Amino acid sequence: MAESDTERSSKRETRIIGGIVSLVAFSIFMISKGASDLNHCKIQPMIPIYLIVAGSGQLLFLLLLLLYFLSEKATIVIEGILIFFLFCWFIAGSYWVFSARIDMTTSSSDCSYFVYITAFIILIAEHIITGIILVGLIIWCCGCRVRSLPSRNNGETTNLIAN
Repeated sequence: MAESDTERSSKRETRIIGGIVSLVAFSIFMISKGASDLNHCKIQPMIPIYLIVAGSGQLLFLLLLLLYFLSEKATIVIEGILIFFLFCWFIAGSYWVFSARIDMTTSSSDCSYFVYITAFIILIAEHIITGIILVGLIIWCCGCRVRSLPSRNNGETTNLIAN
């Protein structure tokens, strides 16, 4: 029995809501873990702060997605600023976490191990996701470029994609 459009739409909305709830929960986890261990990372005090700001930025981004439906133009400007800030924060967090990695192997008492590992895993996942997105964009751009190249066929110039 085939699914109706209403059932497919309902399942899609359920997945979207589930994803949003998961992101909110993960962001709250980042904030709470960073806040609970704020003064427990002497080797690099910025690691718990990184978790707090990154989690807050994700929550703000989700809020802006909801506001997008109310005021599209204002939301686009705010999202652009937020994306730029989160990108800079991602670079700074990478520096703080990965520069402390060498020291973590020698003296684990200088930083809460769970805070460090949480930040480390989050950054590794973000690096992987960023890499996948960049490779996808490059492939997509190259594909668009190849499709738009002219082809010579009996003296005529035609596109590679048939209309």
